[in-house]
Amino acid sequence: MGENVLRDLLNRLKWSSAEQAAGVVVEVRIRDAGEERVAGVDFESMVEILAAGVTGGDGRFLPYQRVVRVRRTGEVLWESGGERRW
Repeated sequence: MGENVLRDLLNRLKWSSAEQAAGVVVEVRIRDAGEERVAGVDFESMVEILAAGVTGGDGRFLPYQRVVRVRRTGEVLWESGGERRW
């Protein structure tokens, strides 16, 4: 269920005013050199919001299960395992 809430949030941001989406960062778990870490991806660089995840400007697919949180200038909009905040 959390993934649907996340997708809804991302779609709302995509179709809202540019001001609402400005400064939004999607934090995802990535594997780098054999280690997992959390990295921030600017929402503005995301190209597609799909049923199973998002596609970044670099063409990389990021599944929703890797998303840790979505924040805007320090405010947490969504967090994995947390409640809807927006």
